[in-house]
Amino acid sequence: MLPPLLIPSFLTGKKLSEAQIQRLSGHGSKKSLEVYRHLSLVAAVDDAYQQAVKRLELVQATTAVLMGVFRLAV
Repeated sequence: MLPPLLIPSFLTGKKLSEAQIQRLSGHGSKKSLEVYRHLSLVAAVDDAYQQAVKRLELVQATTAVLMGVFRLAV
């Protein structure tokens, strides 16, 4: 379960409107939701970074296998 402070960030990442998030979170103004937009952006960037690292690791592993096959063929 998400901690209460992360729920608006999660909802922002799920593309709910500001009005919906404001109503669900109980915040009195849209201005107070800005921190959640920032946290949602940070989470999205972190997710993209983690995916890029996994792709890089896969490329490195594939390259290592291919280099080993090439050495065996020579």
